Amino acid sequence: MLERFRKRKNNNLDGNKDEANKLYKQAVVLRDNGLVILRDGDFEGGRKLLNEAMRLLREQEKICREITDKRGLADSLDIQADATAALGDLKESLNIHRKVEKICREINYKKRLASTLGDIGELQHMNLNFDKAMESFEEQEKICREINNNEGLATSLFNQGSLLSRFDRSESLFLIDEAMAIAKKNELKHLVDHFSYGRKILGFE
Repeated sequence: MLERFRKRKNNNLDGNKDEANKLYKQAVVLRDNGLVILRDGDFEGGRKLLNEAMRLLREQEKICREITDKRGLADSLDIQADATAALGDLKESLNIHRKVEKICREINYKKRLASTLGDIGELQHMNLNFDKAMESFEEQEKICREINNNEGLATSLFNQGSLLSRFDRSESLFLIDEAMAIAKKNELKHLVDHFSYGRKILGFE
């Protein structure tokens, strides 16, 4: 009897987790499409998609809390933070990323921790908190080297270089070139394009 109960309970947990994953995947697509539309200038359409993504993510968050899926919860909150920033609330986005950071440290979820540290660094940079931003970027770099995440590593190095561009042009260019080399070596074309554009904006080309 107890065995049947445990099996039924496990099946329910698996079903709930599958539903949470489904909601997450749908929300990420909506988030990505919303960001593209925003960049193209359709603010009403972009906000509509982002708000729908937030609705799905909150459903996923609720399920993850119910089944104590902390990894899923961290994933959900991280995307919520991104969408919140895109909707214009940078302060709340930073607050949510801090929650993600806390969860990831608690469960040793290094890949998501590295990602959210990068986002925290970018938000701190935007707020002109340069020392805090650099601390986040440097920790992100350390974790990415440890887990062999080349995309995160290149992004971290570029962000460090971008921050230093107003303080130390030589060191800034060194970091940006290192980021570009990693992106090219690993055939990360989207980063190569992003870094090339960034170099021009920062006045290195």
